[in-house]
Amino acid sequence: MLWLLFSALSVSLYATLASQIPSVKQMTRKSAVIVDAEVTNQKVFLDVKGRIITLSTLKVSEGLKGAKLGQELVLYQVGGELDGRVARIQGASIYRPGERVVLFAQPFRSQIVSYGLGLGKFNVVRTHHGAEVVEDIHDVHVLNGKSFQTPKPRRFPSLEAFKTEIRGAL
Repeated sequence: MLWLLFSALSVSLYATLASQIPSVKQMTRKSAVIVDAEVTNQKVFLDVKGRIITLSTLKVSEGLKGAKLGQELVLYQVGGELDGRVARIQGASIYRPGERVVLFAQPFRSQIVSYGLGLGKFNVVRTHHGAEVVEDIHDVHVLNGKSFQTPKPRRFPSLEAFKTEIRGAL
């Protein structure tokens, strides 16, 4: 048992720990906002506590839950890069202007935050066959028995197949 505790502590220095990755169905039911959107802009600043805050503007291509076509949503994140200073919350996804995502989110003040810190982001990747969807789980580890493992990102062969799965869970 002591080995498990030390293992968890060593992994937790570099990653977010989860007991399991929620299913798309679970995420759909627990999220207030689900969108297919493009990251159009970012604003990075220091808040009154001196923390780096990143606000990413998302333009909604399709609102699957809690948002409408053309709406602009602001994603709130603690951390980011500002004037050569980097602050990252382990497990938090990184958003960049120009990328397209399917995002599962919750309201936060007048903005939104990603579901489960870094579990709500799915990247839309252009391929020669169309658009594929790949889960963005970079530094999340899941407890599997007595050790933590890095899960493989879920992949969906098309954006439409992924949206159909989400719609089926609404």
